[in-house]
Amino acid sequence: MTADPASVDRGPVRVPVFLVGSERSGTTLLRLMLDHNPDIAFDKEFDFAVTMVTDTGRLPPVRKYVSWVVTVRGMSFAVDPSLSYLELVNDFLRQKWVASGAKAHVGATVHRKFERLRFLWPAARYIHLVRDPRDVARSVVQKGWAGNVYHGAEFWLDAERSWDALVPHLAEDRAIEVHYEDLITEPERTLTAICRFIGVPFSPRMLEYSTDAPQYPPPDPRLVAQWRTKLDRRDVALVETRTGTLLESRGYVASGYPRPRIGRLRHELLLNAGRVKRLAARAHTFGPPLVALDVIARRTHLAALESYAHIRMNAIEQRMVDEEAAGSRTPSPNIAPRPPER
Repeated sequence: MTADPASVDRGPVRVPVFLVGSERSGTTLLRLMLDHNPDIAFDKEFDFAVTMVTDTGRLPPVRKYVSWVVTVRGMSFAVDPSLSYLELVNDFLRQKWVASGAKAHVGATVHRKFERLRFLWPAARYIHLVRDPRDVARSVVQKGWAGNVYHGAEFWLDAERSWDALVPHLAEDRAIEVHYEDLITEPERTLTAICRFIGVPFSPRMLEYSTDAPQYPPPDPRLVAQWRTKLDRRDVALVETRTGTLLESRGYVASGYPRPRIGRLRHELLLNAGRVKRLAARAHTFGPPLVALDVIARRTHLAALESYAHIRMNAIEQRMVDEEAAGSRTPSPNIAPRPPER
């Protein structure tokens, strides 16, 4: 059921639905599925709504936020600087809602610091998507976002710590936990449960997302637990050591491989080695001069220079995203390239 956008003012979206979880945990796939439900409008990465909010809920000055948010890649909403911060981020969701034809529900994906969302939307509801951290870490390294799996596990840990910080502030009926592995192996059953949580019926159209995003093929059970064949025992043990008890508390069984002892020194050495390799990967993607410019700008806090570097990097990343949409680049090495159209 949808409403008439013209009949609704710019008041707050009081009960949005947020999809939260680590990057490389399947959030893009689930977001596409949700957005294809006739009653749900679901936007992509929305982290920029909380990046400048503090852990205590202090909001940033609007002028400072406006000058920054326009440099964020993928931020395609109109920005009205006359609005307050709360009104502005709410208006972003409202723009998505209007563009969808005023579907009954609206939401977005947030990967980082999503515990801060409660300061902006106190009544929001949450879908917590969890994937095996061994697969997340492996995928993060494949993308060049981390130099080793020990470093890559930090993505998963940060997201799960955010979830643990958010949960105490939520009633049970405001959150649902979903495992990526269930979404892939039993998509209809899992999506039906999510739809029931949101308050809408499951629609078969949710599994037809490839029509609009052909770079994402139908759910493939072969993508589950790839760490068993694609990570060596040492790397598996490193991720399990890094994630500690959180691994099993999220429902994943440890491999049983002997875990190495990692003291403070080795911990820092592993992280620093990962950061160096990540820097090399960024230099390969963006070019050494642009990466050096970005590092200098951030360390010297030169806002204009940092904005310039981000805009240049955004253009390169957007070209890569466009290549994914065109089928000439895959979102993941595990997904086969789309055959050329005849």
